[in-house]
Amino acid sequence: MAGYFADLAQTREMLSSRYDDLKSGRVKPIPGDEVVARLREKSARRRSTRGS
Repeated sequence: MAGYFADLAQTREMLSSRYDDLKSGRVKPIPGDEVVARLREKSARRRSTRGS
């Protein structure tokens, strides 16, 4: 149980840090449709290299 809470605290800290980065403008968000397109492209590349 202690490990679960440690993981949860670490995840919360990471998310807070990411939110702060977005809020400050240090990083720019990626639109959802662009994320989906990137993931589909990456998946297609992996499928094509596996078949070789």
